[in-house]
Amino acid sequence: MDLQADIAEATAWLQKTINQFPGSKGIYLGLDTLNMEEGNGSNIEIGLSTECDPGELTDEWTYDCENYGAPHLLKGLYLVSDSFENEELWTDDERQFAEYVIFLGYSGIVLREALFNLDTADDFISIWGFHDGDMFFLVNKLNGKTTVITDAGL
Repeated sequence: MDLQADIAEATAWLQKTINQFPGSKGIYLGLDTLNMEEGNGSNIEIGLSTECDPGELTDEWTYDCENYGAPHLLKGLYLVSDSFENEELWTDDERQFAEYVIFLGYSGIVLREALFNLDTADDFISIWGFHDGDMFFLVNKLNGKTTVITDAGL
């Protein structure tokens, strides 16, 4: 896993997507690790909303984003995913727990830093987590100040 490379690539991807959809105030980042396609696919999807208030900790907007950008592959998540395939080393419960903690934690760290690097004049709020699963607030920007707001302990 190359944390700095993943942060740089995620920053470039987020910046390109935000530039594509100006005025976005809500950034939904969903983990979907079933589409990594041997390193040629993606594991993060992005939805953007212009209808939310970045100052309010609400998630209703994530279920009906107006815009969706191209998905992204955090290479570190793909590289570590092979670690969970050996059924002799893991019970199903152990594997699921390890995947949950590592995928959520690593992606949260990478995406948090990428959001801090984002160059936008617009205020925003971001939510990340598992596609169709647990979601957490991550970072917001209000009045030009970017702050970590996660309730996931990152």
